[in-house]
Amino acid sequence: FGLVVVVCSFSVTDCSIIIGDAVNDALDALPARLDALAEQLENKVEIEPHRILIVGYPDPTRGSDGTFCHRRPFGDLLAGIDRDEAKWAAEHVLPTLNHRLCRAAEKHGWIYVAPEEEFETHGWCANPNWINTLKQSFTAQGWYPGMVHPNRDGYTATSERLQDRIDALLGGETPVSDPCTDEPEP
Repeated sequence: FGLVVVVCSFSVTDCSIIIGDAVNDALDALPARLDALAEQLENKVEIEPHRILIVGYPDPTRGSDGTFCHRRPFGDLLAGIDRDEAKWAAEHVLPTLNHRLCRAAEKHGWIYVAPEEEFETHGWCANPNWINTLKQSFTAQGWYPGMVHPNRDGYTATSERLQDRIDALLGGETPVSDPCTDEPEP
C-alpha cells in the first residue's frame, strides 16, 4: 500500500492509471505469498493455525464527515492525493486486499479480524485522525514508514477488536473469525 500512497501523492494525473496494473499484479500475487507464509509458519514456527490472527487493513482515506480525503492535510505529502485517487484505494485496493487476506485465513485456519469500520471517519485528513500523516510519522518515529499506518488511537481501536479473540485463545478456545466480504469487481 505504501507504493500506492507515494505514487498517488506525487502524480499529476490519476494515479490509478499509472500504477493500477502494478497494484493488480501485487494483489494477484498475494495468495501465493500468503500460502508460502502459511507453510513457513507450519513447518518452521510450528504454531497452531487457529492461534494466528490476521487483521485486515482499515480504510485510511476518509475525513471526519466520511467523505474521501481531497488534497488534505495541507502541508503534508498526503495532500497530493485527490478524492478520486482516495476513492480508488478505498473501493478497489483495500477491499481486494482484505478479501484475499480473509480467504487466506479461511484456507489456512487462521482467524481473520476485519478492520474497524470507525476508521471510515478517522482517516489521514480527519480530525481527530487515527492514521498517521507524514508529519506525524516523523514526529512519532523520526522517519516516514509510519505514514498511513494507525496512530495510538487507531491501534487502540484495533486492539479492542482483537481483545475478545485473545481472551478466547487464553481461555483455551478457538476464536471466531470475521466473515469475508465479496471481492470487488475489477
